[in-house]
Amino acid sequence: MEYIKDFEEKYNCLVYHAEFSSLEFGDCLSLLYVSDYKGEWRMDVAAIKECYPMVYVWNIDDPTCSEFGSISLVSMNGGVKRTA
Repeated sequence: MEYIKDFEEKYNCLVYHAEFSSLEFGDCLSLLYVSDYKGEWRMDVAAIKECYPMVYVWNIDDPTCSEFGSISLVSMNGGVKRTA
């Protein structure tokens, strides 16, 4: 939770979901977020509706490989699961 709070403060955004994945290049925490800038909200909402939300993927095992981008999600068991 402390990492998420620091991320929100640093990038002026709101993390609304965190998805943990153990991938071939390390354990990763995908932080799904929306910007605090109203001009970006239309893009944020469109990406969420398409199941390709904006994320920051924190590579826990190798933080230098962490990056901003988008991921693919599917609805599963009342939640979401990362597919790509």
